[in-house]
Amino acid sequence: MYCNNCGRSNEPGAKFCAGCGQPLDNVSYDVNGNEYNNNLDNGNGTKKRKNKIDPTIKVIIKIFMILTCVCTGFAIIPLCWTIPMTVACFKKLDNDEEISVAFSVCTLIFVNMVAGILLLISSEDI
Repeated sequence: MYCNNCGRSNEPGAKFCAGCGQPLDNVSYDVNGNEYNNNLDNGNGTKKRKNKIDPTIKVIIKIFMILTCVCTGFAIIPLCWTIPMTVACFKKLDNDEEISVAFSVCTLIFVNMVAGILLLISSEDI
């Protein structure tokens, strides 16, 4: 069993890497060492990962997206995409769902640059 973080070989069944201390096998542990799984059932048999964005960054993203909706309120056309994207982003952030890179880039281009950049840099996939 190899660590995804540092690449060190560990004994089979190990919960933590002997080299860097990171959890092994996509299993996470809370502060008390209790195991919990980052994978959630999506309802259709597939799994979705929990998104681990800092709560402060979530609030900043939401603020910038609301500001954009308010500022573009004078023009009807931008509201056609800023409001639905803001609502979708709020739902994903509130439910700790994974936010795709494509959604983050669309947020960056079509809604708000700061919110899009924060979504991109806080993504686990990057």
